Amino acid sequence: MDMERDLKEILLTEEQIQNKIRELADQIYQEYGDKNPVFIGVLKGVVVFYADMVRAISVPCQFDFMWISSYSGTNSTGTMQVKRDISADIKGRHVVILEDIFDTGNSLDFTYKHLMSKEPASLKICTLLDKPDRRK
Repeated sequence: MDMERDLKEILLTEEQIQNKIRELADQIYQEYGDKNPVFIGVLKGVVVFYADMVRAISVPCQFDFMWISSYSGTNSTGTMQVKRDISADIKGRHVVILEDIFDTGNSLDFTYKHLMSKEPASLKICTLLDKPDRRK
């Protein structure tokens, strides 16, 4: 399979993406350098961005994942479910959701509310790309 043949246009170069990741990691260092935050990735789409961020983040922290889905087989049910919850106790902790693309906002809204119910000290979102025209 020749992926380059299938591409119509490159929107961001690898260098631009890595520069943005370093910029985000620097912002995280400034805000969370002494707070021992928990970084949460929502599987499965976040894996590549999450791995890049893990390598770039230089603050003492904890990493965790959760998996949510609105699908049963290949059909969307329209209702989000937690398939695998985080294992960390985040009550009173500073938490950052790592998100590769902020698209419709449905899964991020669900994730945010779910994590807020666990009473973190703070909860913020760090996203690489934003598609505001798809927001619901």
